[in-house]
Amino acid sequence: MKRLILCSVLMSGALLGACAAGDQAGSAAVDRSDPVCLSDYDIRSFSPLYDEFIYVEGLRDTHYLFTMQRGCIGLRSAQTIGIPDRPGRICSNSLEDVIYHDISRGQTSCRILGIERVSSRDEARELAEARRQARHER
Repeated sequence: MKRLILCSVLMSGALLGACAAGDQAGSAAVDRSDPVCLSDYDIRSFSPLYDEFIYVEGLRDTHYLFTMQRGCIGLRSAQTIGIPDRPGRICSNSLEDVIYHDISRGQTSCRILGIERVSSRDEARELAEARRQARHER
């Protein structure tokens, strides 16, 4: 039997996720040499940043930036976001998926290309913005 961590996405100026269970500023490259892992139980909330990044707030004041594959259409406006049940750990080098529900497309999955530790939601947002701008300038 599969367990799915689902998060409702709330609107309050910025998109925030509330879980039901539970520097390369200019570069889009993700460092896979030292994998970052977290337990799916340690995820407190998700906040989509554009359709390519997700800020993840963990328990014990931990923060992560998930870099998603391109083309995660509707991720930013997703109603729910979840991690499919796997062995319980999500690592930056394991190419796991995120499942989300988009109003127009229904349930959709998108591949996690990388996971990085960040110091705060603000740092995650700044990195995501810098990487989007760098890609658009090419």
